[in-house]
Amino acid sequence: MFTLGKKIGFAALLALSATSANALVLDSFNYDVDLIADGAGTVDTATFTSVTDTTPAGDVTYTLTNAADANSFGGITTNASFSGGQLVYAEKPAVDGSLLLEYFDADATSPIDLTDAGVSTNFYFDVDFADVGFTLDITVTDAFSNTSTAQYILDHTVTSSERVFLSFADFTGTANFALVTNIDGLVNSNPGSDLILSEVGTIPEPATLAVFGLGLIGFAASRRKKS
Repeated sequence: MFTLGKKIGFAALLALSATSANALVLDSFNYDVDLIADGAGTVDTATFTSVTDTTPAGDVTYTLTNAADANSFGGITTNASFSGGQLVYAEKPAVDGSLLLEYFDADATSPIDLTDAGVSTNFYFDVDFADVGFTLDITVTDAFSNTSTAQYILDHTVTSSERVFLSFADFTGTANFALVTNIDGLVNSNPGSDLILSEVGTIPEPATLAVFGLGLIGFAASRRKKS
């Protein structure tokens, strides 16, 4: 016998399973690389073949740049590390940097369908921590060199894991999201900020998944009445 609480829990579990099943993971940060910058204008770049399954052609570049450094102590002032499924970004006080994440098809022969055949309509970002928030500027380029751009602003602190979304409808431009060859994401934040990301990708409309969960509750209730 299902109690209401069990029905809700069961529906939420299935809805979560649907979310995972329909998500196209672009990056789960399963790398072992450490980028550092130690002065104004310093740039550190890592380029390699992705170990995730769904980045365009499996190619990714991370570029860490110091834009301003008023830290009088010198040494490493900006750091971006990728390990254990997390991107950990940290700036010392009075230091302002940025991190560019580039996903691309090096041979331009296998465009990726971000819409997952029309199912997905949003980018998602799993934010595990952010002390002052950040902005993320995304540029999508298709196989015909058309581009679309949008900006996501996280304007609050995050102390426990939170999934945030950026709708494809918020982009301006002419890129075909079903034939993508490049995705650039530029992470910026206030000086001295820290943040942790654990996954990025594309996913169906969150409201659709919520309605799906409610439908499961109704289905469970109707089954209970018939028994």
